[in-house]
Amino acid sequence: MKPGDSTVLTGSPPALVFTPPISIPGVDTMHVANQTSAATDIGLGYISEDMMSPVALWDKVPKGTILISGMTPILGAYIEVDGEKEEHPSSVDKLAPIWQQDLLSLGPVTTIIIMDSRDGWYSAIQYSTPEFTAFFPTVEVLNENLQVQGKIYRATLAFSDTDDIDAATSFICTQLSAQGYVPSVSIKRGDTEATLELTVPPGGSCHQAEVDLTSCFENGVCAALSPHIKGHGGEMLQDRTISGVAVWAPISPCNPEWSM
Repeated sequence: MKPGDSTVLTGSPPALVFTPPISIPGVDTMHVANQTSAATDIGLGYISEDMMSPVALWDKVPKGTILISGMTPILGAYIEVDGEKEEHPSSVDKLAPIWQQDLLSLGPVTTIIIMDSRDGWYSAIQYSTPEFTAFFPTVEVLNENLQVQGKIYRATLAFSDTDDIDAATSFICTQLSAQGYVPSVSIKRGDTEATLELTVPPGGSCHQAEVDLTSCFENGVCAALSPHIKGHGGEMLQDRTISGVAVWAPISPCNPEWSM
């Protein structure tokens, strides 16, 4: 069942059957009518591998009555870095999610990119457009010579208020992802700065990434929040070993590779 559906529980214990759900226009709750021969326990939950996992249970719902229930399923992403590989946390209640969303609000295609900021912070960026394509640094072999391409642009963004960061960085990431960049944002709570890391699409440059970033400052919510670049830098993929380990080299506006 899904919100807006209605079903009827019929039969007599132990042979109880739910009728196929019927959609009720304009309703966002779930309705279950008890038309069995007696008061019956009714549960709401999930079925996995023929096992029922209830999340709510109503005891002895009287016969002839209708149970009305609402549910907001929340999907979350969690990072556990201290546990052993063979261990799985029995509960995530003690962990703060790095991303969560109402499952019913997500589109048919949703991409969640989880990034390690390299300084112990993790971030998650959500994209809901099926057209989104991630461009990651690639390796091409041409004429038996190893040719590598890939650049990362990094900027420290400063804001006047810590409350401005989430709205501004969300807008920036949405705008730049539509241009082929893969963004990652690292935020230290309570700080007025954020680190933005952009994987540059093939054929792009760190210089162009900065131009596209600053153009975001003039539009949308950023126009009112006035973020600015406090520092910037980048890295270029130099080589890749036979085992697949990438070798990166720092670049700056002083290097010709910055604009290439």
